[in-house]
Amino acid sequence: ASSVGSRLAARHMQPSSGRTLLHRLAGTVQQLQRSAEEDDSSDCCSSQLSDVLELCMALWGKLDYGWLEDAAAESEYVQARARVETVSQWVERVCSAGVRREVQAVMDAAAANTDNNSADSHLEAVFSHLTAREIHNACDLLQEKGDHHLALLLAQVCMGDDTPRQIIAKQLANWAECGADTTMSPSRLVLYVLASGQATYNSGSGLVNICKGLDWRRALAVHLWYICPSTCTVSEALLEYERGAGLVQDSLSPSSSYCQEPLPQYLGEHTLPDSVSRVSYDICYHLLKLYTQPSYRLDQLLNPATNTPDPLDVTTSWLVMALIHSLGYTHVNPIVANGIHLAMAAHLESAGLWHWAIFVLLSLKQENCRGAEVRSVLSRHVQIVEGIESEDDTFVRMKERQRISDQQVVAAQTMEVTGALDDEQQQPQANMDEDDVGFVDGDDNSMDTDLTRRNEQQTTTPQPAENNPADEDSQCNVSFNDNENEINFDLSSYLSQEEFLIAKLRIPEKWINESKAILARSLGMVEEEAWYLIKAGDLTRAHALLIETIAPTAIINEDHDYLARYITAFEASSPSLLDVNVPDWKIGGAVYAHYLHILAAVEEIKRTQQPTQDKVEALRPRLLALCGQLNSLRTPTARHRLCVSEVSRVVVGVLRAVLGEDLAATAAIANQVASLPLSQDCALQELNTLTHQYLAAVAN
Repeated sequence: ASSVGSRLAARHMQPSSGRTLLHRLAGTVQQLQRSAEEDDSSDCCSSQLSDVLELCMALWGKLDYGWLEDAAAESEYVQARARVETVSQWVERVCSAGVRREVQAVMDAAAANTDNNSADSHLEAVFSHLTAREIHNACDLLQEKGDHHLALLLAQVCMGDDTPRQIIAKQLANWAECGADTTMSPSRLVLYVLASGQATYNSGSGLVNICKGLDWRRALAVHLWYICPSTCTVSEALLEYERGAGLVQDSLSPSSSYCQEPLPQYLGEHTLPDSVSRVSYDICYHLLKLYTQPSYRLDQLLNPATNTPDPLDVTTSWLVMALIHSLGYTHVNPIVANGIHLAMAAHLESAGLWHWAIFVLLSLKQENCRGAEVRSVLSRHVQIVEGIESEDDTFVRMKERQRISDQQVVAAQTMEVTGALDDEQQQPQANMDEDDVGFVDGDDNSMDTDLTRRNEQQTTTPQPAENNPADEDSQCNVSFNDNENEINFDLSSYLSQEEFLIAKLRIPEKWINESKAILARSLGMVEEEAWYLIKAGDLTRAHALLIETIAPTAIINEDHDYLARYITAFEASSPSLLDVNVPDWKIGGAVYAHYLHILAAVEEIKRTQQPTQDKVEALRPRLLALCGQLNSLRTPTARHRLCVSEVSRVVVGVLRAVLGEDLAATAAIANQVASLPLSQDCALQELNTLTHQYLAAVAN
C-alpha cells in the first residue's frame, strides 16, 4: 500500500505487492538484452542483471504446471519439484556459454594432438556437457567417438534414477578392490564417479574430485542433478553444496571442502590476497538462501559487492530490494535500506535522470528525511523558464523576450519541433503508466504552468562583445545567445520532467516553486523570485520584494499591467485573508492594489467614452481614500520617493478630472496636494495650476 500524508508532504512510494513487478521487470530486461544482441553490443551489466532476475523468476515466479495444475494446488511436493526444474533450467542457461567455450577448447586441443594417448581426450568435453545437463550432446559425442557403452550408461544414470547410481557405486568399489581403477584415464574415472552419485572418490591413483575446476553454479548443479537423490528439493541440494564448500559444518560435512565458494562472477578471474579473510558471496547464492530461509539477513543480499566491484553501483541491489519487498520480504534493516535508496538516487542524478532520482527518494520511509532529500534534489535541478505562460506558446514568448533574428527563429523552431517528437518517442517515462513502474501510485493531478514573464519594455537586448570588450556582463549575454538554440531544445524536456514530478509522483508544487525562488534569488532575478514565492505561498517574503523593488520600478516605468499580475496573484493566493497572512499589507500592497483599481476604472471610462455621473461619482471616495493611504508607503530610497510622487501626481490629475475646476473643487484639491507626498517640482507645478484655476474661478 501507499501511505499518503498531507497535501504538502511527499507521498511514500512502495513496490506493489505480488509478482507483477517481478514479471514486468524481468520481461523488460530480457527485451533490452535481445535488442543489445541484435545490435551486436555486449553489455555485461544487463546480462548479469538478467541472470539475477531469471533466478528470481525461477524461485518466485508464476509456474506453469500443465496437467499437474490441480495437483500442485494441494501438493507441496509438486510445487517443490517444479521449483527444482525451474532452477535447473536457470543453471542451464547461465552456464551454457561457458560450457560451449570449454567444449570447443577441448575439441580443438584434441584435434591438434595426434598422440595415441589422446583417445580419451573427448571425455573432458563430455563432462563439461554433463555439468550443464546437456545429456543429449554428451551422449552424441560419445557415440561419435565409438564409446557406446559409456553413452548408454550415462543416459540411464542422468535421467534421475537412483538404481543405476547404486550399481555403478558398487562397481567402483569392486574396481578399487582389485586395482582396476588405476588403469583408467582420470577423465574416464571422473565420469564413473559422477555417474555413481559421489562428489569425491579415493581411487588407487589418488582422490577424484568431480567439482574440481567448476564454478559454484555448476558445482551446485552437480549436487542437484547427480549427487543428491532424485527427489531432493532446492533447499536440500543447496545444503549439500554448502557442506562441500565448507560453508556449513555439521555431522554430515566432509573433513575438507571440495568445491568452490559462491564467489561473485567478477572475482572468478581474480586471485584474492591472503589478507582478505572474508568476501561477499554471489547475489544469486544469497537469493537461494533467502528462498530456503525466509528470515535470512537481507543486508548480506543487498551488499553491492555481491554483484559488482564498484561499491557505488547499487542498481542491482536497489532493484532486488524492490523485488523482494513486493514478494513480502520486508525485514531489511532501515539503515541499509535508506543507504541504498540514497546511493541509487545519487547514481541516477549523476546520470542526468534527476527526476527519476526523486522517484527513488520517495521510497524513503521517514517523512522528514524523504522531504528533505527531495527538496535538495529540486534545488539543484529546477530551472526558471522566463517568458512562458503555457506550453503551447513557448517559442512565441521566448522570441518576444529575446528578440532573436529571423534566421535564429527558424533554427530554434526546427529544434523545438524535433525536441517535442523526441520527447514523445524516446522519453516515455513522463507518460509512463503507474503499473509499468511497478510501484503503488495515487491519482494524478494537473500541473499549473502559469509562469511569470516580464514586459517587453523591461527586456534589454544584449550587446555584442566587441562593442565593449571589458564588460563581462555583455560577454555573458553573448554566450547566452550563442547557446540559445540549445536552451530552446532542452525546454520541452525540462517541462516534461517537471510534469512527471507533479502529475505522476505528485510532488507538492509548493516545493518546486520554493526551489525556483531560491534559484532566482541566487541569480539576482527579483521579479521571478517574488513570483515563485507567491506560488509557493510565502506571501510575506514576496510582499517585501514587491514593495522594495517590483512596484516602484513598474510605477516609474508606467508598466501597470506587469504590476497588476503580481497584485492579482496575491489576491488569488489568499482572497480574504491578505491582511492577516501578510504583515503590512494594508500599508504596502493594498495601496498599490487600490491605485491599480482606480486606473482600471479610469481606463474603462475612457474605453467606453461614457463618463456617466454615477461612474465619476463612484471614483470620488476611492480617490480620497487613496490620498490618505499614500503617506503610509515607506520611502527609504530615492526610487521609492519617485514612485510615490508619481502615484500622487496621477491621483491629483484624476481627482481634478473628477471634482472639476470650481472654487470648492479647487479648495479640496489644494488640501490633498498639501498632504500628498509629491516631489518638490511636482508640488510647485500643482500649486501653480491650482493658483491659475483659483484666479480663473474668482474672475468668473
